[in-house]
Amino acid sequence: MAKTIGLIIDQLVYEYQAEMWHGVCDMAQKLGCNLISYVGSTIDFADNDLMSQNKIYEYISNKRLDGAIVLISSVSSHVNKAGKLDFMHKIAEKCPVISVGDLLEEYPSIGVDNHNGMFDSVNHLITKHGKRKIAFVGGPKNSDEAATRLGAYKAALKANNIAFDEKLYFEGSFIFSSGVEAINAFTGAKTEFDAVVAASDWMAFGVIQQLLQLGFKIPEQIAITGFDNVESAYVSTPPLSSVKQPVYEMGQKAVRTILDMIDKRPYEKKIIYPTEFIVRDSCGCLMTKTEAENEAVQTEKTVSNDTLKSHEKMKSSMIEKLKQDIEQGDGHDFLHYFNSIVDKVTRTEDISEYQKLIFEIRESLIRPELLINQKIAPIEQIHKHRIFKQDTVEKLIKAVSEYTYAVDDYLHRARLIISRKAEQLQFVKYLDANNKSAQIITIGQNILTTYNRNYLFSVIKRDFPKVDIPSCAIVQYSKQQAEDNSEYSKMLYYYNKDKDQNISTEPFKTEILIPDQFWPDKSHSPWIANVVPISYQGTPVGFVFYESKNRFGLIFEAFSSEISSALKGIQIYEDHEKVSNSIQDRSRRINELVAPMLESILQVSNISGDEIQAIRNLSDMTATGLSQLKSANDIIGKASSSINQMLGMIDLIEDVSANINILALNASIESARAGTYGLGFQVIAEEIKQLSDTTASNTKNISEVLKSVVSNIEESSSASQENFKVFTKVKDHVAQVTNLLTNVTNKMNELSSASNDILTEIERKI
Repeated sequence: MAKTIGLIIDQLVYEYQAEMWHGVCDMAQKLGCNLISYVGSTIDFADNDLMSQNKIYEYISNKRLDGAIVLISSVSSHVNKAGKLDFMHKIAEKCPVISVGDLLEEYPSIGVDNHNGMFDSVNHLITKHGKRKIAFVGGPKNSDEAATRLGAYKAALKANNIAFDEKLYFEGSFIFSSGVEAINAFTGAKTEFDAVVAASDWMAFGVIQQLLQLGFKIPEQIAITGFDNVESAYVSTPPLSSVKQPVYEMGQKAVRTILDMIDKRPYEKKIIYPTEFIVRDSCGCLMTKTEAENEAVQTEKTVSNDTLKSHEKMKSSMIEKLKQDIEQGDGHDFLHYFNSIVDKVTRTEDISEYQKLIFEIRESLIRPELLINQKIAPIEQIHKHRIFKQDTVEKLIKAVSEYTYAVDDYLHRARLIISRKAEQLQFVKYLDANNKSAQIITIGQNILTTYNRNYLFSVIKRDFPKVDIPSCAIVQYSKQQAEDNSEYSKMLYYYNKDKDQNISTEPFKTEILIPDQFWPDKSHSPWIANVVPISYQGTPVGFVFYESKNRFGLIFEAFSSEISSALKGIQIYEDHEKVSNSIQDRSRRINELVAPMLESILQVSNISGDEIQAIRNLSDMTATGLSQLKSANDIIGKASSSINQMLGMIDLIEDVSANINILALNASIESARAGTYGLGFQVIAEEIKQLSDTTASNTKNISEVLKSVVSNIEESSSASQENFKVFTKVKDHVAQVTNLLTNVTNKMNELSSASNDILTEIERKI
């Protein structure tokens, strides 16, 4: 039964991690074991979205793994030694484990000679280019590799009598943005520097970009070196001088070592690979003989014994074929053989090995001290006769020149074969990357535009085979909190291009990743799977289990991100539909309740309108009555005034009557005095008195009558005024009631209109 090993890695996209992954994948396939890559993030990272992806590390289990390889230098670059050991211990409790990157005494480890590689890089800038103010962009302080590289930088400065300057140091994170930030920090502080050494290539790329944007010339003004020698270093502008570490080979060695541990075979507990400083344009060196010499000297340091023997055997065979072709005059065995070897190269980074091989062949054939061993007639004649004749010397010079020219001509054509192969590999890689990127974009758009689960799953089933993903499973955590482990999970979807299977929503133990019935078939062994977490806005959702031998890591991380967004979008859409349906249902119920209310409101409004009109009529009638009552009051007032005038006249008559009585009395007195002569006055006096008495009596009667009339008029006027006040109050009250009813009616109409608006708004489609 095939073993299954795990690779614990923080991503598959950056070239360092991708190269390690490729080495592990290739060796696992070669040795017939299955591989599961747990792709999380850097532990203890500040970004919550990335932290949520680390939950995947909690489900590493011996239920699925026989052993695990941990790229500890990347996964734990932000934690201290105790944090690294704690992380390794949790995995070691479940299965055998090996560390790659950092050398840990407590666990089997594979690493590189970080010190010598970085020392050579800094020393090269000082001794070959005369740099004295060398800035250093380091890695995280908790990284053992970063600490070693910083120590080597300081050692190189000290070896050349240059003091370490804290102002020329910047702590980065091994990523592109750190290089940009470092240059901004140096230039912002007006720190002078003539070179920058970065502890990783990607930080060096950031340095180059920012310096170019600020107008600096590289390498004329500022020399740059990196560390890792990733593939992009070959094609950066300018090409980056870098320290090469055999990451691919380390991945392969890690697989062999973990299998030895699983099978309890002897294994090396600590493996340290040598590093090599590769010079290119960014430090001021060109791809000339100087570089070739540098690489040739280092060749034996970077290859294993088996590889070295194979290399020497191939070189010897090529030298013999080249000699034969030169002797024949125009043979082609060497070029055919060389072309057949180079044609088998599949990785751009391996091309440089054949550049070195050409240099070594040339050194073996035309180096002055070796020419004496070549089969050149004049040389043999000199050896035989020990005579130096002029014509012999001339023939010797001519023969050596022709021989040297022939060697260089063949090797030049060999270099053209290498260049053509390199261009072919780059072009194929470019086309492949473009094609894969286009596929990712197209499939990603299809995934992101889904609004229901069935359509999402149909897109996966239709499109994933196009990018060599034969099967995948989408798993959802039961507990979706970053701080809590989810002991159980459930399958959301399973796709397999070879067979259809109905999924069950029954929960299963998360540590087994997917239920047994969905596990890759033994007939597929050795298979490769990638477990990539899915999260949304810092909340872990679950993961996607991909079975695929596709080596383009961006596919899996991009699809997982898009699936996560699609699932969240689908959930939002489904929630929206539920809310919409609920609102429409409530709308119908509200409509059933409001419609009768509206009818009642309209009836009240109509009745109120009739009442308002009636009250308005009453108000008009009251106003008319008040007007007439006011006129009557005016007439009564005038009558009262006239009667009062009559009473005044009666008082005047009474005064006259009193005067008449006085006059009669006087007449009687005068009559008595007159005697007989006064009899006539007596008669007149009596008549006058009688007239006066009668007038007084009548006036009294009239006065009493008029007073009675005045009293009645005054009472009538008072009553009329009271009535006027009452009617005025009635009129005012009627006006108030009318206004009140008008307002009520208006409010009723407004309520009716608003209710209609409410119903219309509720019935609108959400």
